[in-house]
Amino acid sequence: MQTTIDAIREAHAAAMRAIHRANLAFGDDPEISVLLPRLQEAGASLREAENQAVRIKSRRDLGAEDAIDHDA
Repeated sequence: MQTTIDAIREAHAAAMRAIHRANLAFGDDPEISVLLPRLQEAGASLREAENQAVRIKSRRDLGAEDAIDHDA
């Protein structure tokens, strides 16, 4: 599960880099006003996915701890 979380974080960082690069490369193009919000939305969606994955991992970790406590 941590590998998945790390991959989502990597994808988010890539989206943030894409926003920066798009600003540099296309900053004066009128269509940048369409591109940037899409990239920002992708970044926000990835952050939400990361948060969800972390919650799932936390629940699994707690479940595993509870199972260990019940076995003891």
